[in-house]
Amino acid sequence: MFENKIDEAPLWCVVPLVITASISVLLFFYPQPFLKLASLAVQTIMGG
Repeated sequence: MFENKIDEAPLWCVVPLVITASISVLLFFYPQPFLKLASLAVQTIMGG
């Protein structure tokens, strides 16, 4: 059925994976901006 028809994924299928992985690694080593943004959002929602 799929005789020798294995190809690489198209570039536009790989780009989102690379972006997501890069952001994950960045947030692992440098989470402070994300935590600051999350605390500001909680303060805004809770009215504090």
